Amino acid sequence: MFLPEKPSWEGRRVASLYERVAAHSIDVFIQAGVQFAVLLGLAWENLVEIFTVILNGESDLAGMLELVQQDGGVVLLSILVGWGIGGCYETVMTGRFGGTIGKLLVGIEVVDGRSGGRLGYGRSFGRWLGLGWMAPAGAVAPVAQFIPFFGYFIAWFDPQRRALHDRIAGAVVLGRS
Repeated sequence: MFLPEKPSWEGRRVASLYERVAAHSIDVFIQAGVQFAVLLGLAWENLVEIFTVILNGESDLAGMLELVQQDGGVVLLSILVGWGIGGCYETVMTGRFGGTIGKLLVGIEVVDGRSGGRLGYGRSFGRWLGLGWMAPAGAVAPVAQFIPFFGYFIAWFDPQRRALHDRIAGAVVLGRS
């Protein structure tokens, strides 16, 4: 999606890729913490059993592997729950406040590329899908996690530093005024 020659947000500073990476890193840390908490909640009993076996010196490798294999479905469930929470986090925060906690802390915001106003929930969800759709596949095939970063590669060559997911949603990321 191409933006008009003179968008209404002209005169505001476009966020640098460094700011965007810093904000994204904060958000990944927050989402990883939530996913870890979900995993702990779902697999708590088996984790306690594994640590009890280790601490008591009764470490039977075959028995421990069996306990870990029992949690395979729990791990997959926590990944999917974490992905869903991440989608809600990105969509609601961007739609309501103009950015996630990471973006707000760094001092940048996501705005509509034409009007300079809020993106709204629907387009925020589309923006997240443009970036986050490969996350569950990345748990199964780690190489898939690198596919969304191609979108950031595009931003290196865009004068407005718009990544693929920004283009999908018709958004631009600006410094807060």
